[in-house]
Amino acid sequence: MKRVFSIIVTLLLGFVSLSSAQIQMDYSSPEKTLESYLAAAKALSFELTDECYTVEFLVFTQTDEEYMRHRNVNQLRTSYSSIANKPYEVEMYDEKAIIRFAPEFKRPQPLYFVKEVGIWKMDAMFMFNNVIMVDGDPEVEWKWKNSDVDNEALWLNK
Repeated sequence: MKRVFSIIVTLLLGFVSLSSAQIQMDYSSPEKTLESYLAAAKALSFELTDECYTVEFLVFTQTDEEYMRHRNVNQLRTSYSSIANKPYEVEMYDEKAIIRFAPEFKRPQPLYFVKEVGIWKMDAMFMFNNVIMVDGDPEVEWKWKNSDVDNEALWLNK
């Protein structure tokens, strides 16, 4: 029985490793970074979703114990389901970009991207500092601490 369980665990771990290895991460544009993020979120891989974020946010995640304590795969599921296959537009500002989703969806707030060392990354630190969840459930509603206009002014001038 132990041997059968061991074989099943080994096969499952191999499948998860293979699935993660098959995801081709591409940061050549904001759209490609978003596609990479969605593929990683669908695979429930924090390791791969983290690769989509700016260095500033990665440093924060490594030093903020409360943030790390609250991470769970349901966040990836929710993030994926709230933006996957939703129409969007991209606004380019030199080394910055904003992806705006169609307003009829539950998560119409934009995603912010910056070019770091020649590749596009999600400006997750800005979004983390300027987004709050109402009722603790992002499927219910996401709201910004500031208006979209104020957020864009803050972000474009940072």
